Amino acid sequence: MPQGHHEPGNGTATMTDAPTGFKYRLVDLIRQCNNVPASISSWIAEKNAAILAAAVPGTNPPMFAFWQIDGVRIGLLTPNVAALVAEERNYFDHPKPDVFELRVPENAEDVVAARSAWIAEMVARWRAEDRFPALHGWRNELYSVYGKDGTVALAVERAASGLLGLRTYGCHLTGYTLPKGASHPHKDLKLWIARRSLTKPTFPGLLDNMAAGGLTHGQNPVECIVRECEEEASIPIEIAQARVVPAGLVSYCMRQDHLLSLGGCIGAETQFVFDLLLDEDFVPAINDGEVHGFTLMRVDEVVAAMRRGEFKPNCAVVTIDFLVRHGYITPDTEPDYVEIVHGSHRPLEWEFPGPSSYAHTLSKGSQ
Repeated sequence: MPQGHHEPGNGTATMTDAPTGFKYRLVDLIRQCNNVPASISSWIAEKNAAILAAAVPGTNPPMFAFWQIDGVRIGLLTPNVAALVAEERNYFDHPKPDVFELRVPENAEDVVAARSAWIAEMVARWRAEDRFPALHGWRNELYSVYGKDGTVALAVERAASGLLGLRTYGCHLTGYTLPKGASHPHKDLKLWIARRSLTKPTFPGLLDNMAAGGLTHGQNPVECIVRECEEEASIPIEIAQARVVPAGLVSYCMRQDHLLSLGGCIGAETQFVFDLLLDEDFVPAINDGEVHGFTLMRVDEVVAAMRRGEFKPNCAVVTIDFLVRHGYITPDTEPDYVEIVHGSHRPLEWEFPGPSSYAHTLSKGSQ
């Protein structure tokens, strides 16, 4: 199986070039991920109006529905999922046709744990009944769901997060090399690009960031990316801990109705992004089977691959963000610069709450 290897040549991309055969502009790659209208509520109202207009008079067809905890919206359900949630009367109230409210468990000492157990039982039952293809990819990993005041409201099986229309979080790392003593922007910048395993259930064989992973329940972002560096690229933990630089966030809201393996209508996602400057003689190695191989690529090669549609969509967004932050994509070279920057930093808190902090994930020794 391929390990890391170097591509020959040097040079950087001119962002406004449009060689024949390219499928996308850079802004198209942002739009692939951030393709839900600014007002999700208005968009869903229009969808539901169309459903009612097409329904047989006197019937109550299932509709798109938001679900809430303590009056705070946390997710969006497609009609087929909403139809099943409507049957879960022990767990949910249904105050409006387009709203479900997760109940408060009676006499529960730990409300978060009790609610998490409710949802776990529900989705495990759906999995056993083979209700949705999305649950075929069961991970036995939990994602945190945030509610009122940015606190954890419950934890949900990762494979069910898209199905339940939840906002999710991940960590992505861009590994790169520069000549010794050089700084950004530099014509000899090279990026280590991963190719996803050919057997992955989602986006098999597409190009990816050097290391990435979902942010699981109870884990903080730095712990997550250090773990992924070692697991996916065999980057020694001591190197990752010493050199990984937190570099902000990208966030977007993506329609997923064409992605049956994810199962939802939308995916509101926030990715913590990290940079890692590696020695020029370092070569990553496959470790956990998530990656098919690694290639060291020039900026122009990376941009060309993105524009040919060879990247997993959100990994293209992370890579574009890296190139913006370090001066390789600028207002002078990219006519869609403003939309690129805004579209990769959607303020999701307007629609779904996020964490107030990650202090609750830190061990006493790391505080």
